[in-house]
Amino acid sequence: MLSDHYNIEFNKKVTVSGSLYRKGDFLLCHDDASDDRAVAFILYLTEEPWLKTWGGTLDLFQTIDSQVTHGKKSIIPTFNSLVCFKVDPNVTYHQVSEVTSNVERLTVNGWFHSDMFKHEPKLYAEPKVSLCKHIKFYSIGGHSYLTEFISHKFFYTDWISQKQQEFVANNMLAAGDFFRSCTMHVLIEELENKTLWKMQGPPYKRKYDVASITTLPTTLRTLVHFLTSLEWFNYFEAITGLNKADIVSSSFEIQRWLPGYYTLLYYTSDLDDEPIDMIDVFVYINMNNVQSNSRASAIVYSTQSPSEIQDDAFQMQLVHNHIYLMHRKSHSSWFIKYLKKHVKNKFYLFQMSYSLSGQSLLRLKNG
Repeated sequence: MLSDHYNIEFNKKVTVSGSLYRKGDFLLCHDDASDDRAVAFILYLTEEPWLKTWGGTLDLFQTIDSQVTHGKKSIIPTFNSLVCFKVDPNVTYHQVSEVTSNVERLTVNGWFHSDMFKHEPKLYAEPKVSLCKHIKFYSIGGHSYLTEFISHKFFYTDWISQKQQEFVANNMLAAGDFFRSCTMHVLIEELENKTLWKMQGPPYKRKYDVASITTLPTTLRTLVHFLTSLEWFNYFEAITGLNKADIVSSSFEIQRWLPGYYTLLYYTSDLDDEPIDMIDVFVYINMNNVQSNSRASAIVYSTQSPSEIQDDAFQMQLVHNHIYLMHRKSHSSWFIKYLKKHVKNKFYLFQMSYSLSGQSLLRLKNG
């Protein structure tokens, strides 16, 4: 029946397994495309009538003009119902939403296989729309926004020297109380404006909100102006020991993170560009006072090579109003784990990345 419906000639291989989802369990966006998988199936076995508010739905993402969107159709796991779909890497992206009930979600699931299929691993090519090449370090006039935005301890000579030594020795540094309290109050008020935000995708890589730089309210706009100014890059030189002339490109985002948001570790292709080291800068604003040891407030760094084991991942816990600078080696990436809904965490992230020239890497290596 399935063979006729999908016009597929199956081979004799059928993969079957059982899945039990408890409260807090989920499976993020993916396409099932591997080897000779042809048709996926799920048989739902939870006898208790399932409510959509319990989560645990099978979400099928919409594809528009070959682009996977966050729009989706949700299927409730109704007892003794069977769902099947063709494994098509361009169409059948799906997820299992987080289970929020104490009722367990039980399924038998798997794939029918076919010699007509041979799925190859896909390399994700990150679009570089936010990349700003040929950096111009422009002046913001005689007014100093450095002292207006940033806490005064960041200007003590001994403190700067200590942090530079920390960065050179560890390839990273962290410092608390970055924004002045009076600045923080205004920033939070402006960040809470719901009209600023647009969800980012694709869902098989990320889900979080980004503010449009061109429509920011006054203080946020001034802050962005400052964080791309000569004054800021002079300070960046002092705290890292790097030369601002070694920055060959940059990107900048203001992000909002809500329960259910995530980024995924992904493999990128180096066919178009030489691999390059980066300096990542994060400023973290937490709205819910979530404990710093919570998995909901961590950035994970890991190598990207499919041939390398990912057990060398480094997890950087985030604390409210801290700034973090991280030297990210080529062939590596960072991601933020899925924010579980029961944690009720919400935070904002100012995220900047600077790509470095080979000369700057030599200076880092030699200290």
